[in-house]
Amino acid sequence: VKGEVTVRELSNAHEQVLRARREVEAALAPDTLGRRESVWLLPACGVTAFEHNPERGGVEVDGEDVAYWKVLGAYAFQASTAGCPVVTLPIGMADNGMPVGVQVVGRIWADEELLEVCSVLESIAHRFVPRPKHHACSLPTE
Repeated sequence: VKGEVTVRELSNAHEQVLRARREVEAALAPDTLGRRESVWLLPACGVTAFEHNPERGGVEVDGEDVAYWKVLGAYAFQASTAGCPVVTLPIGMADNGMPVGVQVVGRIWADEELLEVCSVLESIAHRFVPRPKHHACSLPTE
Protein backbone atom coordinates (compact mmCIF):
# COMPACT_ATOMS: atom_id res chain seq x y z
CA VAL A 1 0.00 0.00 0.00
CA LYS A 2 1.41 3.35 -1.01
CA GLY A 3 2.36 5.56 1.93
CA GLU A 4 2.81 2.81 4.54
CA VAL A 5 5.85 3.14 6.77
CA THR A 6 7.78 0.04 7.77
CA VAL A 7 9.05 -0.59 11.28
CA ARG A 8 12.61 -0.28 9.96
CA GLU A 9 11.87 3.11 8.37
CA LEU A 10 10.25 4.34 11.57
CA SER A 11 13.19 3.10 13.64
CA ASN A 12 15.67 4.79 11.27
CA ALA A 13 13.74 8.06 11.45
CA HIS A 14 13.69 7.87 15.25
CA GLU A 15 17.46 7.29 15.30
CA GLN A 16 17.95 10.33 13.03
CA VAL A 17 15.90 12.47 15.40
CA LEU A 18 17.90 11.29 18.40
CA ARG A 19 21.18 11.93 16.56
CA ALA A 20 20.03 15.44 15.61
CA ARG A 21 19.02 16.10 19.21
CA ARG A 22 22.46 15.03 20.47
CA GLU A 23 24.14 17.30 17.90
CA VAL A 24 22.02 20.29 18.95
CA GLU A 25 22.65 19.59 22.63
CA ALA A 26 26.41 19.40 21.96
CA ALA A 27 26.36 22.61 19.94
CA LEU A 28 24.63 24.49 22.75
CA ALA A 29 26.69 22.90 25.55
CA PRO A 30 29.54 24.78 27.27
CA ASP A 31 32.84 24.63 25.40
CA THR A 32 36.18 23.80 27.02
CA LEU A 33 36.42 27.38 28.37
CA GLY A 34 32.96 27.18 29.92
CA ARG A 35 31.30 29.40 27.30
CA ARG A 36 27.99 28.38 25.80
CA GLU A 37 25.49 29.81 23.41
CA SER A 38 22.27 30.81 25.17
CA VAL A 39 20.18 30.93 22.02
CA TRP A 40 20.38 30.69 18.27
CA LEU A 41 18.70 33.33 16.12
CA LEU A 42 17.34 31.89 12.90
CA PRO A 43 14.93 33.05 10.22
CA ALA A 44 11.35 32.27 11.13
CA CYS A 45 10.60 31.46 7.52
CA GLY A 46 12.42 31.26 4.22
CA VAL A 47 10.52 34.26 2.88
CA THR A 48 8.89 37.38 4.25
CA ALA A 49 5.24 37.08 5.16
CA PHE A 50 2.83 36.82 2.28
CA GLU A 51 -0.89 37.29 1.79
CA HIS A 52 -3.05 34.55 3.28
CA ASN A 53 -3.48 31.59 0.93
CA PRO A 54 -6.64 29.66 1.90
CA GLU A 55 -6.22 27.13 -0.93
CA ARG A 56 -2.79 26.14 0.41
CA GLY A 57 -1.37 26.33 -3.11
CA GLY A 58 2.20 27.16 -3.91
CA VAL A 59 4.07 30.28 -2.89
CA GLU A 60 6.36 32.04 -5.33
CA VAL A 61 10.00 32.00 -4.19
CA ASP A 62 12.63 33.39 -6.55
CA GLY A 63 10.22 32.97 -9.45
CA GLU A 64 9.41 29.32 -8.67
CA ASP A 65 6.23 27.82 -7.24
CA VAL A 66 7.14 26.15 -3.91
CA ALA A 67 4.74 24.07 -1.80
CA TYR A 68 3.08 26.08 0.98
CA TRP A 69 4.25 23.70 3.72
CA LYS A 70 7.88 23.82 2.55
CA VAL A 71 7.97 27.60 2.69
CA LEU A 72 6.40 27.72 6.16
CA GLY A 73 8.14 24.76 7.77
CA ALA A 74 11.63 24.73 6.31
CA TYR A 75 13.23 26.54 9.26
CA ALA A 76 10.89 25.43 12.02
CA PHE A 77 11.06 21.68 12.30
CA GLN A 78 14.75 21.10 13.11
CA ALA A 79 14.79 22.74 16.54
CA SER A 80 11.40 21.36 17.50
CA THR A 81 12.42 17.86 16.43
CA ALA A 82 15.51 18.14 18.60
CA GLY A 83 13.35 19.10 21.59
CA CYS A 84 14.53 22.70 21.88
CA PRO A 85 12.15 25.41 23.05
CA VAL A 86 11.45 27.92 20.28
CA VAL A 87 9.86 31.38 20.27
CA THR A 88 9.09 33.28 17.08
CA LEU A 89 9.08 37.06 17.35
CA PRO A 90 8.13 39.74 14.84
CA ILE A 91 11.32 41.72 14.45
CA GLY A 92 10.53 44.27 11.77
CA MET A 93 8.86 45.00 8.48
CA ALA A 94 10.03 44.20 4.95
CA ASP A 95 10.03 46.77 2.17
CA ASN A 96 6.72 45.33 0.95
CA GLY A 97 5.06 46.18 4.29
CA MET A 98 4.86 42.57 5.46
CA PRO A 99 6.31 41.45 8.81
CA VAL A 100 9.63 39.68 9.20
CA GLY A 101 10.11 37.25 12.07
CA VAL A 102 13.04 35.74 13.90
CA GLN A 103 13.04 32.29 15.45
CA VAL A 104 14.80 32.21 18.81
CA VAL A 105 15.95 28.69 19.70
CA GLY A 106 16.95 27.89 23.25
CA ARG A 107 18.83 25.10 24.93
CA ILE A 108 16.91 21.97 25.83
CA TRP A 109 15.24 22.40 29.25
CA ALA A 110 16.18 26.12 29.34
CA ASP A 111 12.75 27.58 28.60
CA GLU A 112 12.98 30.34 31.21
CA GLU A 113 16.36 31.48 29.90
CA LEU A 114 14.90 31.58 26.38
CA LEU A 115 11.99 33.73 27.51
CA GLU A 116 14.38 36.14 29.26
CA VAL A 117 16.41 36.55 26.06
CA CYS A 118 13.21 37.05 24.05
CA SER A 119 12.11 39.75 26.46
CA VAL A 120 15.36 41.64 25.85
CA LEU A 121 15.10 41.18 22.08
CA GLU A 122 11.53 42.44 22.12
CA SER A 123 12.53 45.53 24.10
CA ILE A 124 15.25 46.56 21.63
CA ALA A 125 13.62 45.51 18.33
CA HIS A 126 11.27 47.67 16.37
CA ARG A 127 7.78 47.13 17.64
CA PHE A 128 5.64 45.12 15.30
CA VAL A 129 2.68 47.10 14.00
CA PRO A 130 0.04 44.98 12.29
CA ARG A 131 -1.15 46.06 8.89
CA PRO A 132 -4.42 48.00 9.07
CA LYS A 133 -6.04 45.80 6.40
CA HIS A 134 -7.06 42.41 7.83
CA HIS A 135 -8.49 39.62 5.74
CA ALA A 136 -11.07 37.26 7.12
CA CYS A 137 -10.04 33.71 6.53
CA SER A 138 -11.82 30.43 6.69
CA LEU A 139 -10.42 26.95 6.64
CA PRO A 140 -11.55 24.53 3.95
CA THR A 141 -14.40 22.30 5.07
CA GLU A 142 -13.18 19.27 3.12
